[in-house]
Amino acid sequence: MPDSAATHWAALAAAWAKQGTPLRPGPEDAGRYRQAVSTHRPGDGGRRSVLLLGVTRELATLAWPYPVELTAADNSLSMIQALWERDSADRRVACADWRALPFGDRSMDVAVGDGCLSVIEFPGAARPFSRELHRVLRPDGLLVLRLFCRPEAGESLDAVHGALAAGAIDNPHCLRWRIAMAVQGGDVDRGVTRDEIWRAYQPMAAEARAMAGRFAWAPEALELFDAYRGGQLRLHFPTIAEAAAAMREFHLAGVTLGQYAMGERFPVFCFRPA
Repeated sequence: MPDSAATHWAALAAAWAKQGTPLRPGPEDAGRYRQAVSTHRPGDGGRRSVLLLGVTRELATLAWPYPVELTAADNSLSMIQALWERDSADRRVACADWRALPFGDRSMDVAVGDGCLSVIEFPGAARPFSRELHRVLRPDGLLVLRLFCRPEAGESLDAVHGALAAGAIDNPHCLRWRIAMAVQGGDVDRGVTRDEIWRAYQPMAAEARAMAGRFAWAPEALELFDAYRGGQLRLHFPTIAEAAAAMREFHLAGVTLGQYAMGERFPVFCFRPA
């Protein structure tokens, strides 16, 4: 992993406790994941082998509707050390790239992940990501991803700033992602750097501090913007259609949208191997 990537993930791991919903899955998201994975119906109906992409704690501790043997895969030791509690008889973690997983062909029943397409190069890394998941999933397998998607119509930075000033954004994590998606615009291949997000936030900082007082935001929530300063790693925000098209080895079996603020930008996808 390049030094810049390692530095970023180490910083994110250190600040993970400051992250909030909807960037981290909330109770409603956990319910959507559980509903999605309950549609998996293997021939034997027994214990499932589950691949967790990343170490998102809300997914690692999900109340599964069937017995599972869960293996998490994350290529950041910092994230593993910060978020993974410990291995057990049916829970383990591997430090691995999602594009080169250390698992056998057709060895997994279900794979789940959160925000995966936003933290890898798009569409360049999304292609081997899709191929590798298709390789490790069984033909009757299921892939469930909550992805971070920009709206088809797009939103300008001026519109985000106006909504904030009008008190129409009551969640600092929604603010950060609305800024990020607005800065990226329609150029999903280019994405947006963390530093660009920080720079775009600066003209809004005064209004954000006012909203923090009005809506009783946790003091550390706005500090996350400062952690983006100078960051050159890119985030990518495809539309729902672009995200589905990137997973070429899969059929889209369904999409559900969140009912919370900005929930339409955090869809849960169900994919079946093609």
